[in-house]
Amino acid sequence: MMKRAALLFLLAASAAALFAADAPQLLAPEKNEAVSLLRSDWKQLTGQRKVLAKTSDEFKKNLHFPLTVRFAWRGGRAPYRLELAGDADRRSFSGIGGAELRVANLFTGTDYRWSVTDAGGRRAEGAFSTMPGPRLIQVPEAAAWPINVRDIGGRRSVYGGVVRQGLVYRGSHLKAGKKVSEKNLRFFVDGLKIRTELDLRYAAVIEREKCTASNIAEAVRWVHVPVNAYKSFTPEQNALFRDAVRLFADKTAYPVYVHCQGGVDRTGEICFLLNAVAGVSDDDLLTDYELSSLSKFPRSREKTVYFREWRKKIGTFSSPDKPYSEQVVPYLLSIGVTQKEIDAIRGILLGKTENGGKK
Repeated sequence: MMKRAALLFLLAASAAALFAADAPQLLAPEKNEAVSLLRSDWKQLTGQRKVLAKTSDEFKKNLHFPLTVRFAWRGGRAPYRLELAGDADRRSFSGIGGAELRVANLFTGTDYRWSVTDAGGRRAEGAFSTMPGPRLIQVPEAAAWPINVRDIGGRRSVYGGVVRQGLVYRGSHLKAGKKVSEKNLRFFVDGLKIRTELDLRYAAVIEREKCTASNIAEAVRWVHVPVNAYKSFTPEQNALFRDAVRLFADKTAYPVYVHCQGGVDRTGEICFLLNAVAGVSDDDLLTDYELSSLSKFPRSREKTVYFREWRKKIGTFSSPDKPYSEQVVPYLLSIGVTQKEIDAIRGILLGKTENGGKK
């Protein structure tokens, strides 16, 4: 009897040791590793894109997509559950059959905790961070529209802190003459959590397409403001730019997807104004405009006469020697955006309350 008990004890001890030894062990990202979500040459590519369009297959690649992050581990038993927790970005993936998963669209400049739990409930935890920089967005089906999608957040503000991510996304029209995939539409609802679509396309296009609601989903609010990037300062356009910017003072509108046709000129101007209100530096404002070059729209901001003239005109409302964050406010006030609305936009984008504290 004693021998049998001893044998059972040894078997139980061996099973416990095997169970413990087989717990998941995290491999990548390494402990406290800083992971880049952008190619190291992304800045150079924005300037070379027009040349690449004529001379290289590089142009055909989805350079407007972020790098994915590889999560890898060993041990444990499938299926696994991967959980990620950043300051404002939490997500989980269940039923993973192997010991590796690639994840796209993480927030930039963010500290993450991550864990893997196996079928037996054994868990391993780790930490890593993503490097600061623009947050490009990868849609599930790369060959389908929309393209040129990115988050306007992630930039440092002169008012302190960083523009919040996950609030305002910019890009092309979802169809733009092509059939958008159902996966991409679902991603905008379930992944990006879009509540409002700000459509900047011309009235004639809307009428031709008989568009009366959001192309994303029935539950998404559709706001049509047909701004004209090349006639921005007429009385009619002043009112339209006012209405477009004013939308972002409504905290119930977020997250917002703002687009024109390609997501470059009209969209670029509205996002330039928003980030300027939030106190983003001149260099980052201009870089955001230039990032559209990574998609299907090779261009150079310094050679785009209209965009240069548009910025010059805005400078006449105050002083061209001031940073854009200071030039934009007098311009917006002149077209009818109120100081209260400007303060509300800044507070929402920076996550600050009226008394300056964090929300």
